[in-house]
Amino acid sequence: MPSLDANGIRIEYDTFGDASSPPLLLIMGLDGQMILRDENFCGGLARSDLHVIGFDNRDVGLSSKLDGVREPDVGEILAAALRGEDVEVPYTIEDMSNDAIGLLEGGCLRKIPRQIDHPLRNGSW
Repeated sequence: MPSLDANGIRIEYDTFGDASSPPLLLIMGLDGQMILRDENFCGGLARSDLHVIGFDNRDVGLSSKLDGVREPDVGEILAAALRGEDVEVPYTIEDMSNDAIGLLEGGCLRKIPRQIDHPLRNGSW
């Protein structure tokens, strides 16, 4: 699978379909690798004239691991936040969204359509 440098880390990604088709970025849930995504699902989206892009988030799968950084314990973080305590995390959702933007800007988008006219948009799919 290909990878690229974005937002200061290496991001592993995969694509399905024609790169000139309207893009659809699939973001896996917490701690889930992109290999868990059903290839038939991705292929079906690609056959519906979409350029499907999936990737491993930071600290997951084949993307960069942050050395010396403890993996966040989501339960511990939520409990502390509910108690009104300050919470320190190694990275934020903003960092992760910047990773996705960096992936797209770093070469996964060959063409950014001005207007997307697609069956998924109008509900006929």
